[in-house]
Amino acid sequence: MTKDRSPIDRLKAFEEEADAAITALPLLQLPARAVLAGLHYLIFTSFHARQLGRDGNPEIGEVIMQRLGHVLPLIRNLVPEPYGASADDAIGAFTERFHDGSDLTELLAYMHFSEIMPEVHRGYYTVEMPAADVFRLSHRDAAFGDGQAKDITLSELAVPFPTERDGVIGPEIARFIFKLPEIDFQIIAQYVAVNAYKYRHGLAESDLVTDTSIGHIFGFDRQRFLFIRSAVLAYAEFCEKVATAMHMLVIKGELPEDAMPEALEWASVNMKEDFLIGLFAAGAMVQPDEVERFLEYYSIDFRQVPATDWGGDGFFPPFARFKDSLLFSPLMVMGFLQVRNAVYAFAKKDKKTFDNDVSDELEPVLLHHAGELLRRGGDWIVVEDVKFPGGQIDLVVASPNDDGVLLLQAKGNLAPQGARLTDRLADRVREGVGQIKKFEALADDVQRAVIEKAIGRKIGKLEAHHAVLVRSCFGAVEVFAPDFPYIRLTIPLLALALEHHRNAGLPTTIAALAQAIAATEQRIYDQSGYHWEEGEISLAGANIKLPLLKWTPGSLDALRREWWESTFRPEREDEPE
Repeated sequence: MTKDRSPIDRLKAFEEEADAAITALPLLQLPARAVLAGLHYLIFTSFHARQLGRDGNPEIGEVIMQRLGHVLPLIRNLVPEPYGASADDAIGAFTERFHDGSDLTELLAYMHFSEIMPEVHRGYYTVEMPAADVFRLSHRDAAFGDGQAKDITLSELAVPFPTERDGVIGPEIARFIFKLPEIDFQIIAQYVAVNAYKYRHGLAESDLVTDTSIGHIFGFDRQRFLFIRSAVLAYAEFCEKVATAMHMLVIKGELPEDAMPEALEWASVNMKEDFLIGLFAAGAMVQPDEVERFLEYYSIDFRQVPATDWGGDGFFPPFARFKDSLLFSPLMVMGFLQVRNAVYAFAKKDKKTFDNDVSDELEPVLLHHAGELLRRGGDWIVVEDVKFPGGQIDLVVASPNDDGVLLLQAKGNLAPQGARLTDRLADRVREGVGQIKKFEALADDVQRAVIEKAIGRKIGKLEAHHAVLVRSCFGAVEVFAPDFPYIRLTIPLLALALEHHRNAGLPTTIAALAQAIAATEQRIYDQSGYHWEEGEISLAGANIKLPLLKWTPGSLDALRREWWESTFRPEREDEPE
């Protein structure tokens, strides 16, 4: 690194050194199955550290999964052969190659580094070098760091999650385990059939697109998608519980140590694709070719040379397809099967169809969701798509009791995975602010005429409150400035604010609704306890100190559940045709 460069230029030059060092990492010279199985087991042991009597935190497993997308190009370039005879064989090759842990430490540090460097290039940080091999990153100012933390916190609330999944390991799991290595397929089929239901009806996930777009992506409707996904999730849950139970039984001495290789097979699952596709098709009551189309968007396909996938932007496809088998981590399957990831993958696979037939639905679906929340949340007058000279108001909300109105500009583009500020999202939010300013520039009588026509009655002095509505986060730190004149709204925030408005018995006025939104947003920040701590990573001979965002343990999960309990979820038919 040249000493006469500025610290930030030296960090950017170091980025190339780090890329080269990781590409040459001995660990990444292993075949694909060995690397993937090793990562599967690392995630499994991180999630279950306490149950396995180890030091660790489930959040570490979640963070590793979130960051895996940053090394997807490296994983994609791994060779598929030699394949390995078992999970024990594959994981053994992984652990043998880095017996001192240094390769894995470098790889995990590089995942974090790859997440941060795009933000360095965008000017989010100042960089200092207190020593020749030390970089210290700080937010460019305190306001920027606070705005970024708030945006990430809001984004985290919108993460889909299972509302009914529990960690109870029932007697059918024990019966299955004590028959191994003989596999009782009847227990598997029954478990999938029974537990798929809860994933069809117990997954908190806001709609992104309509059935029409689901059809463009998969060639079948949303209902079939939900049935296939629920069968896949139920089987992943089964595998994860078998792996967990077997590890615990070995630790307790109720299974012999030589049962551990079989336990590994359920933490990093590798099965014949014909069996799995048949199982998923039977559990979902669909055709095998429909399961194939589903898997295409959630797989790295090592049958192709080079391997293909549609991942990226925080999405790591959880399945790996080899010559005649499917390899997956149950926990990664349960973490990556969101509709959002299929939409993202389709945008990469077929950009023309996405641009022409899918992307235009994102905003109307967002507006529909917001409108349903408002209609169910009180006696509000809700009108979509109100034109004014030179522009359009996406959603007008009025009260029958006063002359106040809430005017929403919605930006429904696909939110980033991983909740970081992005230029793509920020630019769209700034467009929304520009639309608000166009309306504000109109003469008072023109503004009043537009609103009166929209709500179908005369009003006195117009009291307009303006809001920018997004799905989960804004991407533009300036919207969190103290002098930002407009209301910030996400779908979870709106749902929680309407619940607060009802529970507090506030009057049905726009001023009271605005008050409820502001109070709810502040409560989210207070309850989450967000704060930055300095952490550090070691990579390619350098030490990098950087801000890490932390929350009060359990606070985000509690807020997510509260959001879903107060939101609207349309009922769906239970049988595919």
